[in-house]
Amino acid sequence: MPELIQIKKELTELRALDINYDVDANTLYQQFIKRFDSSTLQEEYLSQSPYIMKQLANSSFDAEARRRLIVKTTELLELMSSGSLSQKEPRPYTSWTLKFTAATADDAQTVLSGYIDYVSTIVRKEVINDLLSSLALKIQTEKDSLALERKALENERNINILRLNYSLEVANAAGIKQPVYSSGLAVKDDPDYSVALGSDGLAQKLKIEQSITDVAHLNASIQNREMRLNRMEKINIQDVAFQPYKYQMAPNWPVKKDGPSKPLILTLSTLFGLMVACGYILMHQAILKRKDILSHNSTTNALYS
Repeated sequence: MPELIQIKKELTELRALDINYDVDANTLYQQFIKRFDSSTLQEEYLSQSPYIMKQLANSSFDAEARRRLIVKTTELLELMSSGSLSQKEPRPYTSWTLKFTAATADDAQTVLSGYIDYVSTIVRKEVINDLLSSLALKIQTEKDSLALERKALENERNINILRLNYSLEVANAAGIKQPVYSSGLAVKDDPDYSVALGSDGLAQKLKIEQSITDVAHLNASIQNREMRLNRMEKINIQDVAFQPYKYQMAPNWPVKKDGPSKPLILTLSTLFGLMVACGYILMHQAILKRKDILSHNSTTNALYS
């Protein structure tokens, strides 16, 4: 998915450092759909959108009326799955149709594309924050582990220096100046304070141990872990850009208005006109008939009088 190339590169580097975080296209897609359908996000976006601001600027809205306008407008944002559409043949994939209805085509296109960008930004922030949290946790764990390892090495070094001092004292007391194996003698060495090197060898070894100021100087494992930690701290995923969806068709201007079509409106108008005309004719006939009856009754009364 081209929309995820950059974040996949960063994830590859993280996995090389034993930081496993799965971000696949389907997960991001579902997360985008879920956020798009969020009433809270819809209201947050519309409350600051130019579309709502324009309507509020032309009228005096109190807080409650403003709230009702925003809620009513959110109902015009529609999300429809391809699976819910009546189709003769099911599609081999799932897609969603995003829709917004407005008074003008320009408003409909502007609000829909703006909300899509708004939701995309929210999803990106959520994913990046999760990645940053995982990275920060890994870095802190590695720092704590290295600190403990260094402390253990320092304790081990201090004990080694102390033992070398004692061994040197024992070697001097025993008069062992040169390594015992150089003279061909078989000597059972002391397990606690080795004197096999002789006082000269022990003195040189003690000097070397005391000169080492960094306990990781001769420890490849610690150096490798610190190198990995340094790489972790240099990773920058704050500005990673990606798109959590893929368009089949970008938001465009509507080609027709929603609601009844013109032929239907024309037909209904014609029928309504005929009904009004028929009603008028019937009412007119009834009035004339009533006048004839009243006129006939008046004539009859005059003859009888």
